[in-house]
Order: sequence, then C-alpha cells, then structure tokens
Amino acid sequence: MAIISFLLILAGNIFYCEHLLKLERTEETRFILKHHTYFFTIAFSFFCLTVNYICLKNRMTAESVVIFYIYIAAGPIYSLPETLSAVLLTTLCSIPAFLYQNAPPLVYATLFLYCFISIFLSQMRCRIIKIHLFQLREAWDEQVTLQNRADNDPLTQILNRNGYSLRLEDLLPYTMRLQIPVAVIMVDIDYFKQYNDTFGHIAGDECLKKIAYTLSSNIHQGKDLICRFGGEEFQMFLYGIKSSDAIKAAERLRQAVARLKIPAADQSASPYVTISLGVACTVLSSMEDYHNLVKAADHELYYSKNHGKNMLSFRELDIPHSFGLSFEDKLENARLIYENSASPFAVIKVTENACGKQDFCYIYINDACARLECISRHEIYSRSFLGHYPGAGGHRISSYHKIALNGGRETIYDFRPEISKYLKIECFQFHEGCCGCILEDVTDQHYFELFGNNGLSILSQITDGGILITGYDAALPSVVYMNTRLLKALDYSSFSEYRRQKSPDFSFLEDIYPDDIPSFRESLSMFTRDDSVNNCIIRIRKKKGQPLWFMLRGKLIIDEHQTPLVLFTAYHITKQLGRIQFDSI
Repeated sequence: MAIISFLLILAGNIFYCEHLLKLERTEETRFILKHHTYFFTIAFSFFCLTVNYICLKNRMTAESVVIFYIYIAAGPIYSLPETLSAVLLTTLCSIPAFLYQNAPPLVYATLFLYCFISIFLSQMRCRIIKIHLFQLREAWDEQVTLQNRADNDPLTQILNRNGYSLRLEDLLPYTMRLQIPVAVIMVDIDYFKQYNDTFGHIAGDECLKKIAYTLSSNIHQGKDLICRFGGEEFQMFLYGIKSSDAIKAAERLRQAVARLKIPAADQSASPYVTISLGVACTVLSSMEDYHNLVKAADHELYYSKNHGKNMLSFRELDIPHSFGLSFEDKLENARLIYENSASPFAVIKVTENACGKQDFCYIYINDACARLECISRHEIYSRSFLGHYPGAGGHRISSYHKIALNGGRETIYDFRPEISKYLKIECFQFHEGCCGCILEDVTDQHYFELFGNNGLSILSQITDGGILITGYDAALPSVVYMNTRLLKALDYSSFSEYRRQKSPDFSFLEDIYPDDIPSFRESLSMFTRDDSVNNCIIRIRKKKGQPLWFMLRGKLIIDEHQTPLVLFTAYHITKQLGRIQFDSI
C-alpha cells in the first residue's frame, strides 16, 4: 500500500509540474515551481527514509532497494551543489536510524553506493540536458543564418525581394487598418551598364555595395524597408510619412549618393555616379492599392530616367475615402489590432492649458502598455500624465505635441525614473491632436551600451545583483535609478514609491548608515585608471529604517546627456557577512 500510494503521489506530481510548465513564465510561477520542487524532494527523501527504516527490521529487504532507486530516478535535476546537499541531508537523516537499529556495516556500504549513484545519475542527466540545449541552440543559430542568407542579397547585404516581401506581409495590414500614409521609392543607378563596361564588373560590384549602404543608411526611420529589386534597381517602402516628407527623403538619398563622388563612365548627367528616383505616396486600403503604388513609383522612375536622369519624379495617388475615418472608427480599429498584442500600444491626446504648459492624457492603452507603465488601465485613464508623475521631464511631451499637431513619425528614447525604465517609443499622428505610440522596454540594452566594450560578463553581473545609479558628486550623490531587485531588498514596490518617500533634494547619503558614509564617499571619489570604483561594503537603510549590508562594485558611465554617473552593482551580503571572504568577491 505504501508503494502504491507513493506511485500515485509521483504521478500526481508529474501532472502538476506539467501544468506549471505550461503557465506563462512570471515571477509567481517561477517561485511556485522552484519551491514545489524543493518541497517534493524533501517529502520524497523522508518517505524513502521511513520505508528504509521499517525495512531495517528485516535487514535491507528488496523493497528498500527499489524505493531508494525510484527516489534516485525520479528526483529533480540538480546542479552539483544541490545534489551534494540533497545526498548529505539523506545520509545525515539515515545514519541515526541505522545506528538505532544496530544495522550491520553492509548497510552503510550500500547507503554510500546509493549516494554515489544518486550524484552520478543527477549529473549525467544534467549533462545530457545541457548537450540537448546546446544542440538546440546550434540548430536555432543555423536556422537564423540560413534565413538571413535566404532573405538578404549576398552582394549588397540588404534585403532581397523574398525578404522584402515577407516583411511587407507583416507591415501592410497595420498600415491598412490604421490608415497610415506610406510611400514607395524606386531607385535606379544611372548609366550602370556603361560603368561595368568601362571599369569592369568587380568595380561595378563595389559601386553597388557603396550605393546600397548609403541608401540603407539614409532611409526615413526604423520601420522603413529597402531591397535590391533587380540588377542596379532598389525599392524602398517608407512607413508613416507625408507626401512632402517623402519627397524630402528621396532628395536626401539622391544627394547622399552624389556625395560619394564615384567617377561616372558617362558624364553627360554628372561627373560622378548618380541615381534616378520615382516616388509615389498614398494611404492603402487593400493589396491592390499597394500594387498600384509600386506601379506608379516605377512609372515615375522611368519618367526620371527619360527626362535627364539624376532627378526624382513624384506622384500622389488618390487618397481613398476610408482615410476620412472618424476618430472613433480609428480608435476601434486600434483596439482590434492591439488589444491582445504583446507590443505595448497607447493612444494619447495632447493638451495645453491657458498658461501654455503642455501635458497629455491616455485615450487608450492595451494590457501590455499598462504592465510596462506599472499601473492599472483604470488608474491611467483617470488623470493626465503630469497628474500621475508631477516631476516627469518635458522632452517626451514636447515631441508628442509636435507630432500630434504637425504629423509625421518619430522615434523617442525616454528615461522614466518613475518606473525605472528606458523606453523606446515610436510615435505617429493617430488623429489631429492625438498620437499613437508603440513602446518598447530597452533598459537592459541602454545600460549595456553605456558600458561600452566590457561585454556580456558585466551585463551578467548586473543581472545577478542589484543596480544603483547615482550622480558623480561625492558630496551630494543623487539617486538616478534602482532596479527591481534592489528595490525589493529595501522593501519598496517601485522606484516611484521610493521617490515619494524622499524630499526633492534628497541625497543617497541619507539612506546610508552614518558610520559607512566616509567609506562610500572615499570609494565614489577614487577612480582607478579604467574608471572603476573601489569595492566598498556599506549598510543601506530599508523602507522602515533597518540597515542591510551591501557590497558595491562601481563603474563610471556617461549618460546620453553627457552627464557623469556611477553605476553600482549592489550585492546583498547581510546573511553571508559572518563568513564572507571579501578578497574573493
């Protein structure tokens, strides 16, 4: 009966673990899975010990051997330290029971053998899983490489027509649904056949590579696409752009190629290699509109080629009636697209009070955006942005105001100290006076770029520890940023809550235990040749005033405003302080 009960519990555990693994990966599910594993292992160990203890009356019967082998085979996958700890716990619990029963020496030898087998099997399974994961990673990398080869032109390293078409399939439905104006630019290199005949095909390939790089480096914004359409032809798709801006973008491309000053074979148009461009602009409502847009751009290209070259020609197609959608219709379309999307999306209305102060309020946000802003959708609709965050900077608001009134599209990078995040925001005019915003959390990438060439090792150190960024002034270091790990250690739910507890001119020294302030100031003031801050161990006050011991390892960084800051990796060492070896950290 004991074995049957045990097998039923084991089967239930397997199904429960399968259920946990299918859930979305959140901090809560990771916590449940981790502690379930530990609980099940401990219960499993004591069950095996109990059965072994009962079986000792008959001196190591077959049942005890079977039970222990099942324990070994069904146990979780451990790292080596965890395996040794589990085996040590089992052994320490077994030996008193064996001594009480006056077990013969063979029992101890068998127990040692079981422990050795447990370590061996656990590590062997770990190695097998690691090998499988490594093979999966290699297969994924190979798939990505093959996909890049299939989607990119091998000579110019920009998209070929296949890769271009695949990306358009993702982009076009959004432009049609949200009625976003787009443009297509067809580009052709003037007298390229004569160039090949005069200078040779090797020089022609080099010319193609230089022009392709120049075109791809000067397109309008991040979501625009460029591909090698034919031998010396290129096609570009500009997203969220007015007709006047499309003309300016095309002229910028023409001038950029002219500035390369590649000697031309036929100098009737220019002493240097030039391009001709055809530009067409419209608002799409169907795939047929897109095909007509490409045809129009191609027609305008041939007009440029036949009327002097080194020029551009433009046509604006008839704007479909659907472009006149009401604000309510556009908002409903946005809900259909973004309500269940993983990409944070918001629609905002820009306001300006009688004193000329700019602000905005959220008209619509999806769940992903609410999670990113660390606030519920109900709360975020109730007040304006500055009502939520009175101390927020005005750079983001002024950009919204410009786009909402004048149109166009812009990518904004904004540091949000209220939620401890750097955001990348793609903003476009959703309706007159309103902006549509696609947001992305780029906090990790931002700090990785600030670190420069120190690489992944430093990034992993930051991930494992807390992050604290202060000003460079040792006399009055202001707190610029804390990550979630450090805030949680100090009992704060968010950086917004941390800031609310402090005065506007708050200095981080106020949170440091008074006896440790000299050590912190000395560490902050003394930089080595590679701009690293000396390690220091200090006590930082928690929310309710109790101090915690931390080890700080720092690095001088410069933010995007050229302001010197110090980025500390903070290691919480209160529990380990009695036995820590500082030189080895």
